[in-house]
Amino acid sequence: MRTKPIFYVYCLLIATLMLTACSGCWKKPQLQTVNPTKYLEVQEGQQAEIWELIRIKGEVAGYRNTSVERLTEAGETVYQVTQETVISANRLGEQISGKIMTIVQQKRDGTFLLGDKIEKLSDQPMVTQFRPGEETNTMVRWASTVTIDPETGEETPNTDPGIKTISWKPGMLGESGVLFSLWNKPLSPGEKRELEYFDLTLEQSVKVELVAGKIEPLLYNNVETNLLPVVETTRIGDVAITSHLWMDANGNIVRTMLTEPYPMEIVLSTREKVESAFENAGKVNLNLFALVRVQGTIPQPRTTQKVELCLHRINANGPGFVNWFPVTAFQTVDAVNENMLNVTVTATSPEAMSALYGSVIPPAAKENTVPGDLQRNEWIQSDSEYIMALAAEATERKSPLWDVAVDLERYVAQRLQRVSYQHSFASAVEVAETLQGDSAGYAVLLAAIARVKKIPARVVVGLVYTNTNMNEGVFVPHFWTELHIDGHWHPFDATMGRTTETGGADASRIVLARSNLADESLPALAAKTLPLLGHLQVTVIKAE
Repeated sequence: MRTKPIFYVYCLLIATLMLTACSGCWKKPQLQTVNPTKYLEVQEGQQAEIWELIRIKGEVAGYRNTSVERLTEAGETVYQVTQETVISANRLGEQISGKIMTIVQQKRDGTFLLGDKIEKLSDQPMVTQFRPGEETNTMVRWASTVTIDPETGEETPNTDPGIKTISWKPGMLGESGVLFSLWNKPLSPGEKRELEYFDLTLEQSVKVELVAGKIEPLLYNNVETNLLPVVETTRIGDVAITSHLWMDANGNIVRTMLTEPYPMEIVLSTREKVESAFENAGKVNLNLFALVRVQGTIPQPRTTQKVELCLHRINANGPGFVNWFPVTAFQTVDAVNENMLNVTVTATSPEAMSALYGSVIPPAAKENTVPGDLQRNEWIQSDSEYIMALAAEATERKSPLWDVAVDLERYVAQRLQRVSYQHSFASAVEVAETLQGDSAGYAVLLAAIARVKKIPARVVVGLVYTNTNMNEGVFVPHFWTELHIDGHWHPFDATMGRTTETGGADASRIVLARSNLADESLPALAAKTLPLLGHLQVTVIKAE
């Protein structure tokens, strides 16, 4: 019988073929090195640089340059990380360019020591410094716009700096905390790591979760390279942003991809390539990614008294949609299901509360204030001579408070020269100095002069209805102000409100969040719009 020997031969051949085919399976793919620099090993007195190109939807929109320098301070080795981010884009037809530079000193383990933030968004940069406080676990924040002497480079503060002591967690990582963590110990496949660092741009702590996948080939500079994919989840308060990183063997990040709120790619490059590519930057229209499409129209948005809307969450699921939209005296929110809400917004007026509730306003409709609604802070400097002078110029009236508020709203609308997008997230003093600003600038300036007049004030971020150049109705992110009058928070909009004798804000808007900015930065408040972008569709049910 030859059947068994033949059968064994076949089995042996098959086994051999399987072993041959799978011989590579026993070898795990190894991480490769793209950037050979080991930044924590840089020699003292020398700098090591990282150049990255920023693309939005495939178009060059800016770059990021990071330099690492090793220093000795009080006998201890520290690392000074200077990061410069430059963006050039288009916003509502206006070419904008901005530069934010952060200079942070950190220990080798990434612990934050001190930091500076320089926002070069106008002719007068805003300088913010963070230094250890005299008390344990505190940090002192100092901020002011400065005038730079073109010959000596000396910086002179333009105003009395806003100084604030903030609580501090021992061992908090600096802004480059993620980089230091990866440089000290690169992630392994399947590893999960949680970090918390202080973000100078947002001026608050940020929590990060890193989850590594399996090593995979990525085409970089037309060469297939084994890199480690990492999912990075950044939490700013209750806002979560997910990005995808690719790390090499040295823990250096080669590529970063974000899909929300707009498709953005940050890729490792060289100085020469970055400078060459940046010459063609500025074509990206940022508003294309911030528009919320609308079904139906609001014919006269700035004079609309009442709007009924249906909000649909798209391309996303999960609980919490209803919590994105607060109930206010002028905004009601009713959940149809977890992805659909009915929202009704009413315009404000002196008679608005009586119209809503009748002659007897229920106690539940009353809204309280807190001390921070009247106090100065680094965003709303109501004790500044600039601000007090503008408040005195705006109106001599002391009562009734509604008329005072209307005077202030009209004054800001008329006093500022134009709506400018060159200086985003400016403080009230900066706006008062330049008499320019975007909607956030208008909002903080109105809040500041209102506080001078002893009217509690806070800033609102939300969506406002407007028409594009193509006469298409859309909702766009927008800031306005709330003033506390006769027991209620009334919306006022110096940028695009009803700045007539009636005053106050129209109904063509949706409130997302409100803050007196005592313990929250303006950029952090703006970040609360991020979960909506690309995930919201609005239907106008009725407008009157």
